[in-house]
Amino acid sequence: MHKDSSKIQLNEIEKYFIAFLLLIHLFIANCIGLSPDEAHYALYAKYLDWSYYDHPPMVGWIQYAFLNLSASEWSLRIVPMASWLFTLYLLLKLS
Repeated sequence: MHKDSSKIQLNEIEKYFIAFLLLIHLFIANCIGLSPDEAHYALYAKYLDWSYYDHPPMVGWIQYAFLNLSASEWSLRIVPMASWLFTLYLLLKLS
């Protein structure tokens, strides 16, 4: 039988688990400063270029809009948290 892969059906436990993980991420982000990688990505956004020595340029270009909105730590963490949620979504879709 063919299963429709265009829809992801999460049960209640999975929804609560994802929400719990997101709350943990938000709590940790509130308690600590920027990690070296997050600060590095902020510098990529501040000094845009077509490529970087060890990272693709998209890292800086995505952060650029959020750096211009606000230079706060929270605005610089939006992209990594959204990327984490999107990656989780893709993993659920693939599995």
